[in-house]
Amino acid sequence: MSDWPHAEIEGATVHVDVASAQDGWAVTVLVTRPPAVVIDAADIEVELLDAEGTPLPLLDRPRGALTDAGGSLAATATAVFRFAAAAPPRTAVVHWMGRTARFGT
Repeated sequence: MSDWPHAEIEGATVHVDVASAQDGWAVTVLVTRPPAVVIDAADIEVELLDAEGTPLPLLDRPRGALTDAGGSLAATATAVFRFAAAAPPRTAVVHWMGRTARFGT
């Protein structure tokens, strides 16, 4: 499920990629924003939903400050969330900065 569209949240661009992983599903969230804005992993919540809208169980999530890559114009923070194997996911929901973005169908 790569190449899901992006969303704009509070001046940042949020991209999501959902991929099959050994123990289930891996959801990678990329947040591109102005430099010097530190994002703590606790500030991002992700839900992965099946075709019926049922959330898949979360197995693991990042902790602490997210690692940045970038330069003087923008920086990208990456967070990977792991979900249990279940029915194929249809929708990823990202909550960040009091906003919600839905990806998928």
